[in-house]
Amino acid sequence: MSEDKEYVDCYNCTGANALSMCGFPFFGCLLCETYGNGGGRLLKQYRNQTVEIKHRTDKGVLTTKQFVPPNYSCLFCKDTHLASYTIWVDSLVDDGCSDHGEHNMPREKLPCHRYQEKEHEEARIKLTEQYNYLI
Repeated sequence: MSEDKEYVDCYNCTGANALSMCGFPFFGCLLCETYGNGGGRLLKQYRNQTVEIKHRTDKGVLTTKQFVPPNYSCLFCKDTHLASYTIWVDSLVDDGCSDHGEHNMPREKLPCHRYQEKEHEEARIKLTEQYNYLI
């Protein structure tokens, strides 16, 4: 792909829809592999378009998958202004694990970092201190 193309986050595999593998975010899906960079970035021109992609399943069957853009603007909180975040607790860190123990960490709903940056940071710091003090 050309360097001058504009990309946006893929609405199908980033933000709240992101998957993880061993605690690490896993970006990439049929949509951004076809109309983007394949790593969670979608060409800007497709962000508001419904697209259909023909592809073969693992069993070799030709099928069509339809991708419909969401009716929300924030991919993290889906315009609720709250999103789920991992709170790092020092005593739960496991350096022997590929995700350093993230799968053991608590997850909490916090103000969205895109809508309420200051409130998000204050809430994250407060919860981190509370969890690290309690455990």
